[in-house]
Amino acid sequence: MAIGRWLLLALAVCMFSFFCGASGAFPRSAGAAQDGNGPAKYVQVYYFHGKIRCYSCNRIEQLTVETVRQFFQKELETGRLRLSVVNVEDPGNSHFVNDYQLYSQSVILSERDGGREVKWKNLIRVWELLKDDDRFKEYVRTEVEAFLAAS
Repeated sequence: MAIGRWLLLALAVCMFSFFCGASGAFPRSAGAAQDGNGPAKYVQVYYFHGKIRCYSCNRIEQLTVETVRQFFQKELETGRLRLSVVNVEDPGNSHFVNDYQLYSQSVILSERDGGREVKWKNLIRVWELLKDDDRFKEYVRTEVEAFLAAS
């Protein structure tokens, strides 16, 4: 019971920090075609966070970036897949909170075509799978694969 309370408290702190506002250990974006020179149709993987970051929030970012880089290097190099780590509190990024109905740190997949978003999905199970690296990575990998296959 005590562990459940600590987990709930940790989640509450993460959610609070999302809106209250430290930078992560990973670059803002990764992949070859971040400057718009890649294909017009691609899948964007976002990790959204606020300024204040807890251990769990940093861990979700780390596992997401590791997974994408490990399993989708070719797609990153060609621009078919793009990866961005975005602080929603930086100037110009607050719109993402409304765009994706964000209420905590989140991993979002977005299919983009010709500058327009076609569809998107919030990978909400990242919080549930946070303590199991293998299951977390498998979840993110299969979701990204499905988005790539469908686009």
